[in-house]
Amino acid sequence: MNHQVSHFNQIVAGFIAIDMAHHYLGHYRKYARQLVDRNNHAIPINSLLTPDEWHQAVMRGARNALDCGFSSEGLKLVLDGLSGLKPRPNWSIYFIPENADVHKLARDLSKMEEQFFAGTLKKP
Repeated sequence: MNHQVSHFNQIVAGFIAIDMAHHYLGHYRKYARQLVDRNNHAIPINSLLTPDEWHQAVMRGARNALDCGFSSEGLKLVLDGLSGLKPRPNWSIYFIPENADVHKLARDLSKMEEQFFAGTLKKP
């Protein structure tokens, strides 16, 4: 049970931190006019971002989560699981864009964690 709760906390912390990263990286400002359709329905930011913008937000968010004591392991599990679904459920766009390179992201997150715990990771 403790393992499950730990992963849950990592997942929630990671996704909240990613959403915050979209704010301070300027993604919400950049895509502000496209975030609502003509019927006033919300459009997920992940459907508008470039692959590099999404990757940068995940990395910055995961770094913030690390600073708060949360590993990215839970986040990697969810993203890997969603990326493997064919077809993906419609709601998955809120967490992962269609064109996301999850394998590269997982490698980058692991490398960042190694550097973080070794004390060699530079501040963003």
